[in-house]
Amino acid sequence: MVFEELPEKDVMTWTALIVGLAMCGEGNKALDYFHEMQITGVKPDAITFVGVLPSIERYGCLVDVLGRAGRIAEAEELIRNMPMAPDHFVLGGLLGACRIHGNLKAAERVAQQLLELYPENDGAYVILSNIYSSSRKWHKVKRTRELMAKHSVKKLPGCVQRLSQRNQACLQSLQ
Repeated sequence: MVFEELPEKDVMTWTALIVGLAMCGEGNKALDYFHEMQITGVKPDAITFVGVLPSIERYGCLVDVLGRAGRIAEAEELIRNMPMAPDHFVLGGLLGACRIHGNLKAAERVAQQLLELYPENDGAYVILSNIYSSSRKWHKVKRTRELMAKHSVKKLPGCVQRLSQRNQACLQSLQ
């Protein structure tokens, strides 16, 4: 293949190959080259992502993968460069990754963006509140709960019930 013979491969040559493969229905090969591109140290640009990820769902998948890998800043950059507005799945996935990796500053940015677009999204409030709680930022937990009330968002708190073996036996005999 001509691409393999190139002495220098920059973002434009990688992108041309990746987009060409994607347009010809060779999505898996395009993704393989996309990963190889990153391994060689060439950073993809917005056009590269558009070629590999033609729909919001695929952006969501890539944001999720980056988030799970702890690459929160890269996931945020991808969202900023998307050719369409992110939906609550994309932003919610990144918010969840921020919680997992303890990235409070990014969580606040993502939650703000998510709640500006979807102020009724109860999950965003709960995740943000849980992040604040884990960080012992009780005043921010309170403020988040107040925002929920202001927007008439209700989320039933979860609870865990522990039964002793004796109580479990009594419960089973009553059933």
